[in-house]
Amino acid sequence: MLTFLNFEILIVVGIFCYVVYRTAIEIGISQYNPFIKLKPLSRAEEDVLAHNFVMYGRLPKAYRKKCNERIVWFRSKKSFVFYGDVAKT
Repeated sequence: MLTFLNFEILIVVGIFCYVVYRTAIEIGISQYNPFIKLKPLSRAEEDVLAHNFVMYGRLPKAYRKKCNERIVWFRSKKSFVFYGDVAKT
């Protein structure tokens, strides 16, 4: 049975959930989903990066790992459309 006290609790919980939701959007963590594992870069993809971007090959191991994580995240959020013949690497 919905009493006045239960209604007040429901309103407070709703406001709290909304504040958490808006905070997550504002600080930019709403895109992270702990239940989805992203596919890491393959060795061939890392070789392409090292060959085409000189600074990638010069990065320390810790920075290269962080760079790979960001590339994987970017790749998961974007879709690429190619027109015409494109060689697959």
